[in-house]
Amino acid sequence: MSHENSPIRSASFDQIRNLSKALKIFQERATKPCGITFTQFIILDFVCQKRPLYLKDLHQQLGVKKSTTSRLIKPLIEKNYLEKKANTLDKRLFELYLT
Repeated sequence: MSHENSPIRSASFDQIRNLSKALKIFQERATKPCGITFTQFIILDFVCQKRPLYLKDLHQQLGVKKSTTSRLIKPLIEKNYLEKKANTLDKRLFELYLT
């Protein structure tokens, strides 16, 4: 008998899907009062853990394009959660700081 379509396997996938949905709802409710997305919250956490956090490192940690990272941090800068500064030794590098 194949286990690919077994009732136990199907129930397990249903539980995982339901947990995933519940986690997403929790994440949205937790970050909504701050006016940020959960991904933006993760960015703030990264910056908090590694000060300064270089923008190029953030692209790698998130695994997204540079343009996506820029789009995600722009509202955080506008809301004064983050500050973006050029590195004093290498103006091509940008550092992110919590405000």
